[in-house]
Amino acid sequence: MKKGVKWEWTAECEAVFVRLKAKLISEPILALPTNEGTFVLDTDASNFGLGAVLSQIQNNEERVIAYASRTLAKPELK
Repeated sequence: MKKGVKWEWTAECEAVFVRLKAKLISEPILALPTNEGTFVLDTDASNFGLGAVLSQIQNNEERVIAYASRTLAKPELK
């Protein structure tokens, strides 16, 4: 991505994006919560939206339990 260079969303970009989304919502990335393990909540915000990832430490590894994101509404932008 360079200044003055047109960026184009190609069929190859779409295919890789779809594959990435599928991997992020399946094992070993995504997991069900268990009764044991510390939960971790990571949050982030910008001028336009909010995002969060709920994870849990399972077998000494951080596993994603849920993703959340949304765009801020007009009143929230003020």
